[in-house]
Amino acid sequence: MIKPFLQELKTMLEISDVNERVAIVKAIGNAGIVDFFPDIERVIKDKTYPAIVRMEAIFAMRRLAPVAPVAVSTVYVFVSICRMH
Repeated sequence: MIKPFLQELKTMLEISDVNERVAIVKAIGNAGIVDFFPDIERVIKDKTYPAIVRMEAIFAMRRLAPVAPVAVSTVYVFVSICRMH
């Protein structure tokens, strides 16, 4: 029951408008499911996503940090380096 729902969220992240993408990223973040880490990381690193979606993806990482601290800190380092350039 959960897997189809999670797959639907992943699909919607790609085909939705900006407001829906923000809501989806927030839902993913609130769920704190580590399976979504690659998707959230891709949103953060892909500059074709609107800034608001990328920002919400960064916030979504806060729930993943306790489960995957090294992976999350690596993404935060990437974000910090990008801000310096």
